[in-house]
Amino acid sequence: MVTCEELNTESDDEPSIEEQLLTLMTSIVATTDALNELLKRSDIVQAVVFDVPEYAFMLESEPVTNIDVSTLKEFDAISRACLSFSKLKCTVGKSRKAVYRSPGIIVVKNNHDEIDQLTTAINEFKVMFQDCVAKSGSTAKARHDQVHTLFEMINTLQVYRRINVISSLDDPIAQVSFSWTTRPSLVKTDKKSVINKIENHKKSPPDHVPSKDWVACLESEIADVKKISKDVPLRFRRDTKVFPIVNLKSIDKQISQLQAGLPIIILQNTAIKVRELPTYDANLIRAKRSDKCTSNEPLIERIGLYKSSNT
Repeated sequence: MVTCEELNTESDDEPSIEEQLLTLMTSIVATTDALNELLKRSDIVQAVVFDVPEYAFMLESEPVTNIDVSTLKEFDAISRACLSFSKLKCTVGKSRKAVYRSPGIIVVKNNHDEIDQLTTAINEFKVMFQDCVAKSGSTAKARHDQVHTLFEMINTLQVYRRINVISSLDDPIAQVSFSWTTRPSLVKTDKKSVINKIENHKKSPPDHVPSKDWVACLESEIADVKKISKDVPLRFRRDTKVFPIVNLKSIDKQISQLQAGLPIIILQNTAIKVRELPTYDANLIRAKRSDKCTSNEPLIERIGLYKSSNT
């Protein structure tokens, strides 16, 4: 297994992007295997992981109204956690766009230094892999083709996401509460940035659209952007899929919130009160925050450009 320090060492004979990606993937897999073996032989105070069904193939964009959740504990929970840490590829017959979700907690009493070292290394390898992918091609399609040629059925989002570890011996976690949310991802932008974004899209026409027609479509979008008043606040909005979150409260009442796609490893000696992840019901999901709102109608639907409603 190659260490992060060795990968960061400069060399006169720098390996190709393909070689770097292969080396990094080997390091991610080997280090994650080592973490899983360590967890299985550690003193586990508590293990709770929630079984969340995967999105069906090609149906990830369909509206979700209900998600049934079941609870795994102790040995079954540890096994599922280890599986989720190692799962970097899509499941046959399931979505190739949505990530595998396995929220939960693993509370570990010993081997804290070793667990911290391994998870730090894994997360560093993941960042390096993501940076390497970004350099693997000049367009999104080129990067996609490069990575998926090297790693069949890979889900890059599952590769990129970090394994969260909380060391809480000084102020132990007393309670965790799991829930669902659907808030959109919003990014502030302006007319110049939007036009630059559209100009860049000229380099990557879809396979089914003639280049001339594609450029004409983008020129029309640019003309529409130029008509927008400079005083109009603009946002790129991307509606996220339903995803689980967890609120953590320490004994000293310190509260933090994390996305809960993977089990969280908590290094402490005491068990935690767990509010379990409920079955998702679209009718009960909490409202979006008012400061995250945009107009209902997009200015340019293709790129998710909206006018902010907070004017």
